[in-house]
Amino acid sequence: NKLQDKASNIAGVFSKEKDIYRIQIMSKETNLKEISKELIEKYDGRGGGNANSIQGQFNINKKQVEEIIDLFERNN
Repeated sequence: NKLQDKASNIAGVFSKEKDIYRIQIMSKETNLKEISKELIEKYDGRGGGNANSIQGQFNINKKQVEEIIDLFERNN
């Protein structure tokens, strides 16, 4: 994946349709499986993936998107 290749460790894509954000996160080094579980529980989302790539959808607001970005920055 070109986006993942250009990132130092974690790369992500967020898209919004109505009130639903779709999220795709990829990592070269960080195990994303535990982070995925935390996101799904905290934000009542749906999704899954593996240690290097996760995806999901969440009914969240912009402030919560920023919280998710902060979480990944702390784990980067």
